[in-house]
Amino acid sequence: MLELARQNNEYKRTEVSKADAINYFKEKNDEYKLDLLEGLEDGNITFYQQGNFTDLCRGPHIPNTGFIKAVKLMNVAGAYWRGDEKNKMLTRVYAITFTKQKDLTDYLILLEEAKNVIIVNLVRN
Repeated sequence: MLELARQNNEYKRTEVSKADAINYFKEKNDEYKLDLLEGLEDGNITFYQQGNFTDLCRGPHIPNTGFIKAVKLMNVAGAYWRGDEKNKMLTRVYAITFTKQKDLTDYLILLEEAKNVIIVNLVRN
């Protein structure tokens, strides 16, 4: 993630028609984005491009990847598409980014302190 961030790629927002979005994801054979597009209205669909990666996204985004200076992978979990166990299992990646390493470090300390407060309160009760 940091290697990509250092490339300082701009995030480019593009409004697209529903028909164009459907065609784009049909060409990519992306059944999940096609499913999402069914629930979107024409005129409210945007793509974001960063480097050679383009995706369906509401946004907004930071202007470019150069703002990302610190990254932490927080968790990886399985998730059923649309929360339905009859659908395919996907991998969900949880990560956070900050513009400064100190902000990330401070955030992680606060998380740890919050966990400790919860544990202390559970033990007392």
